[in-house]
Amino acid sequence: MSYDFHGPFGGPLDSVTGHNAALMENPNEPEVAMAVADFNVEAAVSLFESYGVPKSKMNVGLAFYGRGFGNVPKEGNNGLFSSYKGPASKGTWENGSFDFWDLQANYIDKNGYTKHIDTLAGVPWLYSETAQCFISYDD
Repeated sequence: MSYDFHGPFGGPLDSVTGHNAALMENPNEPEVAMAVADFNVEAAVSLFESYGVPKSKMNVGLAFYGRGFGNVPKEGNNGLFSSYKGPASKGTWENGSFDFWDLQANYIDKNGYTKHIDTLAGVPWLYSETAQCFISYDD
């Protein structure tokens, strides 16, 4: 499993918005050291390799959905690593959970949401200042 590393779950590891399934570490993430170093696909694969699992025996699970954070003020980097209060007030199946088809149809550079890219983590995110919503997803 290489997703749900961050979401609108609350608690010390999710005190700010973050990537649902970052491919690589973003050292600018303001979380505890373990999360910054280990909550990404590259680190997960490396961990299994360190225990002797060959890459040829691994399958990386991908999230075909987005995690939405609610009440995200525009702080710093278009909602990335910003404070939030709970899940987004909308979603495909429930508040804060968006199917990829829904993101494509209604959110990616649409309806006030702008796509941004974290080049360090290797993943996109969406942010709407009007809706105060941050959505982490993979494309």
